[in-house]
Amino acid sequence: MLTTAEVLENRELDHNILHGQWDCTRDPAVHSTTWEWDFRTPAAAWKHTHNDLHHTWTDVGGPRPRPR
Repeated sequence: MLTTAEVLENRELDHNILHGQWDCTRDPAVHSTTWEWDFRTPAAAWKHTHNDLHHTWTDVGGPRPRPR
């Protein structure tokens, strides 16, 4: 049950908050610039690898260039 709770929290809350989906609420407790989560990777590092590197090529057709 603890594992399920952790997965749901990380997937449904943390992931969406760090994407900025809750920024419209203007609540600093759930804002993407102030949110820190209980995860091995710090939020800033996750945002860089996930948002900048992973989503840079989301919905872009053709072969992907290799990251430098």
